[in-house]
Amino acid sequence: MARTASSPDSILSQQKTKTILVAVFVFLLPWFFLPVAFEAYETAKVYLSAFLVGALALMCARQFWQDKKLTLQRTPFDRAILLFVAVYLFATLFSIHTATSAWGYYSRLSEGLVGLLIFTALYYVVTHNLKSIRDVLTVVRSWVLSVSVLAVFIILQYFGLLTWLWEGLNRAGGIISYSGRFTPVGSSSSLLGVFLVALPLAVALLYFGKRSKNDPFKVLVVIGAVLITLAAAITAARMGLSFVPVLTIGVLFGLLLLRFRSKIGNNVFHVAVVIVFALIFTFIFLLPGVHERLGLPSIPVEMHAGIRASWDVASRSITGNGAKGLLLGSGPDTFFYDYTASLPVEYNNTVNWHQRYANAGSEILDILQGTGVLGLAALLFLVYVVIRVAGRELALFERKTATGTTVLVPVVSSILVSLVLMFVSPFTAINWIMLFMLLALLTVSIYDRDDKQKKAAQVVLTSQSGTSKLDGNSILPRIAAALIAVLLLTGTYILGRQFAADLMLRNSLTSLQLNDIQTAYTEAQNAVSLAPDKPYIQRNLALISTRFAQILASSQPQTQEELERNMSFVDSLVRQAVFGIQTAVVQNRADVESHESAANIYASMFTLSEGKLYKAETLAALRNSIAVDPYNPDHFINLGLFLYRNEQVEEAEVSFRNAHRLRPDYANSVLALGSLLEEKDNLEEARVFYEQVLALDSVGDETALGMEVRRRLETLGENTLFVNEEPLEVEGENSEAEDNTQSTDQAQPAE
Repeated sequence: MARTASSPDSILSQQKTKTILVAVFVFLLPWFFLPVAFEAYETAKVYLSAFLVGALALMCARQFWQDKKLTLQRTPFDRAILLFVAVYLFATLFSIHTATSAWGYYSRLSEGLVGLLIFTALYYVVTHNLKSIRDVLTVVRSWVLSVSVLAVFIILQYFGLLTWLWEGLNRAGGIISYSGRFTPVGSSSSLLGVFLVALPLAVALLYFGKRSKNDPFKVLVVIGAVLITLAAAITAARMGLSFVPVLTIGVLFGLLLLRFRSKIGNNVFHVAVVIVFALIFTFIFLLPGVHERLGLPSIPVEMHAGIRASWDVASRSITGNGAKGLLLGSGPDTFFYDYTASLPVEYNNTVNWHQRYANAGSEILDILQGTGVLGLAALLFLVYVVIRVAGRELALFERKTATGTTVLVPVVSSILVSLVLMFVSPFTAINWIMLFMLLALLTVSIYDRDDKQKKAAQVVLTSQSGTSKLDGNSILPRIAAALIAVLLLTGTYILGRQFAADLMLRNSLTSLQLNDIQTAYTEAQNAVSLAPDKPYIQRNLALISTRFAQILASSQPQTQEELERNMSFVDSLVRQAVFGIQTAVVQNRADVESHESAANIYASMFTLSEGKLYKAETLAALRNSIAVDPYNPDHFINLGLFLYRNEQVEEAEVSFRNAHRLRPDYANSVLALGSLLEEKDNLEEARVFYEQVLALDSVGDETALGMEVRRRLETLGENTLFVNEEPLEVEGENSEAEDNTQSTDQAQPAE
């Protein structure tokens, strides 16, 4: 007899497929990135999540269609998660830039509304499709194996044993520039989260081996856990964390183990080994100077937005925009825009004053800035519900009032670790995915322990009534199945266009690096045709069009016909550049990069037209840059240079003095103002000015600026303000920094 779709063997086979699919997902998650796309890490992991959601949702739709009933599973976290999503939705609608809040900064998805919807769907499809603790254990084993291999990768990288790999990949012409800082999850904050969340899960596997202390499986688990602790310590040092927050997380996990020590049984030795090595590695790598004294390789610290700076930006975001800002913030993933507009002037005196960050120093402050008091309250409500549910289940587990699931304690520990990390680091896609996946595993573990609770939480919808109609047609479940298919097709189309646009953008940037301007221009046009609503894509086309026009205008054609053809194309490129940058500015007036790019483009057009066109537009763009980013001395220097080129010397001096006031020891502002004073023959004032600069604590005799100022004092009156005829360039050392600077030298849209 042939098997039917509803036969036990078929159901078992489907369940195995679902479990394997989730297990493969968690194995790939730390490793999956797409060097062919613009955002290699964030969007790649969200796309991977969307694929899993789609695959499991299709399986659910097939089941609804075959069973002729719609079965929905309520969970303990429904209200908290849906409230959080609702606040995100309203914050997106009232955002300072709705497209950014929907799709994320540079469409990276992870912090935007679309990403949150995908993560929420991930929670529900995993909860709906995993059925037992056996499924949970399969997923946990795959997760721990993947992170253990990743730990080996990071350790080898730290000791310089992968140099041959980076050299080979770079010789192969990869789009990403691989180096000793590369990690497949991007920043170190993401990497630390991966290790710390996986560690309790690794310990969980000790409970499910044989009782023998020398069980090979347990030995391998202990080795994996020790490697994870070593890699976590190295990563925490690279983040610049002190041992206090990491030790706090360890103590939290240790207290849980102590609380349930009677459940450890014969695994005390294995757990003790892991804890001892964790403490050793923590003190070696996180106590200042210890690993240097031991002769271990140095660990460069990544730059990141400090907690104090993040708090200043978040507080100004919710207090400076009225009731809307207080309740809903500036919009999800808009930290970059508020950072440039809200950072106090005193931060110009810090080491990393020129950096701009797209994420706060902690996820809590990021959510406060982006979604206001309501978003923070919704998040804290979710945290409260998680702790309440976890506490209740752990109490039942301890009292043995119901069948216990030993994996419950480590899963809860991992969730708590993930929540603690919110206070000390920003979240990226992988952090959110891990949190929602852990919540799903916790829910499945709870329902496996208490089948009655699971059945009580089920909602079964069907258009049939009575058992006599079980073989009849059921409209409602089939409508639901068809609706799922339509939604998946629509989502695939939208995400596919977005990915294709980012792919074209990446190709454009790569061609630009290879000096293939024609291909760069064509790919930029293709990207705009696919995603005309993305300001950064419009801006990229405008900048490439400008550069293309400059190349053609400076070329030496052989014939008159070629000259006329070039001039016609230059005129077309100029119109394209102006239209593109105007579109980018209109689409997002809060983005300082668009205003900076507009100033660059208009200044280039001003030069191409030999000073006849775009003077007013250039001045307006320069002043708009100041309005959006008021404490950046580079904007005042650029404005002063343009004014000087147009013989507005007095106005240029005012602008240079403003730049110097914002950062007195900044080489560009010092040299610009000093040179202008010399050209005006204000030699005595120039002398006093240079001497004041030398008196600054940050300008020593051995610094480059100190030596240059001393040379100028010796040649006072001979120094001039040199202004070349190249397009005006923004002087900042780095116009964009991700949450913690990315671990590869990814090309950004041409600026």
